[in-house]
Amino acid sequence: MTIQQTKTRYSDEFSFYANDAIIGKSIDMYGEYSQIEVDFLLQFLTKNTVVYDIGANIGYHTTAFASRAGHVFAFEPHPKTFQLLAKNTEHMDNVTLFNCAVSNFDGRSRCYDYDTDVKANYGAVSVDDEKGIVEIKCVNLNRADIVLPDLIKIDVEGSELAVIQGCIDLIKRKNPLVYYEAHETVHLPEIYQLLSPLNYKFYWVPVRNYNPNNLNQVEENIFGNSALHSIVAWPANLPDLDLYPVQGAHDSLERLYGDMGVVYHR
Repeated sequence: MTIQQTKTRYSDEFSFYANDAIIGKSIDMYGEYSQIEVDFLLQFLTKNTVVYDIGANIGYHTTAFASRAGHVFAFEPHPKTFQLLAKNTEHMDNVTLFNCAVSNFDGRSRCYDYDTDVKANYGAVSVDDEKGIVEIKCVNLNRADIVLPDLIKIDVEGSELAVIQGCIDLIKRKNPLVYYEAHETVHLPEIYQLLSPLNYKFYWVPVRNYNPNNLNQVEENIFGNSALHSIVAWPANLPDLDLYPVQGAHDSLERLYGDMGVVYHR
């Protein structure tokens, strides 16, 4: 288990697994990961903002949010991933960590594992109660005694619907910005139908993985043309965003890219 450290935009010594082929490699090369997405979200944060970082991984987004927000509650279920999340945020007094998955029930489940001696994408760990081998804790935040959020960021490899169901009472009470990954889940229609009655507009947020203006000014692009695809549920009482609107519950990335004149490849 080789752990390395490097300087990032938000930490002088950020730890990552040397064999992490995506997040770790990006942080090692560029001093950042998914910075275009991070910059998009940072524009909505102030010193009074409360953020839920659900699927915090090793903490790059968490440390970025903590650099601007009032408080960040970060949730990560995998024990090896959580170990680095804790290490990377131990110097931040406005971060509270939870070694659990957010879901629509309280109890136990399982997730996939990874071997830190084998090069792989450690960020692609999903919850699967039938095939997973690492036992994890699950919490329903609707029943938790926790400060209400202004922003909920969700990156949970296909479990987005369960997360939102486990936050729905909090969302009804606060009407936060809800940002959720869209390309791993088959439940986009259900999420849309769950949130749309709650005074939201929806926008696609496609962001390139490679940032030409990366911290280390590295010109080599290890990501090619790949991108992250998310949706932001935006409170309808706020001014419109200059983004592509989601056209109903059954809209798709194929439709979006077709309108843009680009072929979308999953």
